[in-house]
Amino acid sequence: MDLDTSLESSTVAGIPLLACIPQRAHPCPLVFAVPGFGGTRTSLLSLAYRLARRGLTCVSFDPLYHGARRDERLDHAADPTFGGIYPPESGMDTYRVFLQVIRQCSLDIKTLLPILSADARLDGTLVGVTGFSMGAYATYLALAENPSLRAGVAMMGLPTFSRRWQDLLDECALSNPAWDAAMRQVAAQTAETSAWIRSFDPADRLAKSSLPALLAMNGDMDFDQPKYYVLDWLRSVRPAYAACPENLRWNVYPVAHTLTVQMEQDAVDWFASHLA
Repeated sequence: MDLDTSLESSTVAGIPLLACIPQRAHPCPLVFAVPGFGGTRTSLLSLAYRLARRGLTCVSFDPLYHGARRDERLDHAADPTFGGIYPPESGMDTYRVFLQVIRQCSLDIKTLLPILSADARLDGTLVGVTGFSMGAYATYLALAENPSLRAGVAMMGLPTFSRRWQDLLDECALSNPAWDAAMRQVAAQTAETSAWIRSFDPADRLAKSSLPALLAMNGDMDFDQPKYYVLDWLRSVRPAYAACPENLRWNVYPVAHTLTVQMEQDAVDWFASHLA
């Protein structure tokens, strides 16, 4: 299938959207696409066109603090004005904002889905989600929180939010005595943040969800989002997929933290198989 497509920009419920819609006579499946940290609704246009040419509509959006929703805290998370409490060089405040954006991405998808499903060109019963890096985190979370999502492709991210947060805290404390001392001064705030992250961590919830068709992608040389988090998580979730093993796949690519043409094509093939 190789269809003509249209590109439509709009704002729905205050969320800036970019929809790549195939021109076909009957409703088509819908795939939400979430960009990486610092990206915008145009960042995944290549993937969007590939999906549309296979008969699937792709809707991308500007995440919280990104694009048309830009906020200075994205670049200055360690500034106390924006709630920064950790040593700036540690990156911990940036990671906290990173997770705030991811949390809102899942809520945005939940808001958008019933509205977009009213579009006669779209099939609201065949919906998936994908994203790169930060968008992969959002993919895992959206799949855990929204049973209407039937398929997902998480590209270069991980589902174990709490474990990653704690590992980063420990890494900072154990590798830098000055950071350790500074972070001890904000132990109460850190405990609150840790509890907040646990409240929406998708790792355990995915195994208890409607078991969407999930393709996880990681890079063999990716030190930004290490693959071993996904490896450990897959060991725990795999039994839940025992009755439908074809709905769970892990692809590891010989790359660092990047998105390749092959990954895009594999994502399109996954959605074409499980939605179209």
